[in-house]
Amino acid sequence: PHWAKDWYGGLGTTTFPETLFDICGIAQDNPAVQFILRPHPFLLEKFGIVASLTDQDALTLKYLELSVLPNVTVSNASMGDDVMNADICITDGVSIIAYAAALGIPVVITRREGSPEFYVWGEEIAREQRVVFDTESLQLVVGELLSKSLEPLTSGKVVHQWFPLTAVSPGRAIVEWFQESATF
Repeated sequence: PHWAKDWYGGLGTTTFPETLFDICGIAQDNPAVQFILRPHPFLLEKFGIVASLTDQDALTLKYLELSVLPNVTVSNASMGDDVMNADICITDGVSIIAYAAALGIPVVITRREGSPEFYVWGEEIAREQRVVFDTESLQLVVGELLSKSLEPLTSGKVVHQWFPLTAVSPGRAIVEWFQESATF
């Protein structure tokens, strides 16, 4: 889940408060499926989630419940490692969409009315994915992907157009591109 609750005075990309309960339910209903929970580094701080059981709100309690399920791992691995170990990626944005799509992993993007658009490349990549706006759609799409009755949409073509494969990490390639393209 992404951390941005608000973005320049409007809604941020996160759907964490809306989807946490759904994801917990999906994990509980599918005990044979391993889930990797990869919160953005700012997420827990932004939502005030701490690992103690004193004075917790419903969101924190549900996060803690999800994080201790036997089929859930809270990851501290690299994003690349997590994506390489995933069969499906459920996310509210942003970078991980490109990583998963580049590898042909089905991506389910959770959004809500009023969610800000991604940048141009993000919106193009999102068009190759499944975008859901409500609980029922999320449960249906994830269930169908888990049962293999729904084929992945992603070809990775758009990702490779925007992020050609190189010998350097995507983050480094992006920084180098900005340095080379900057006009100061």
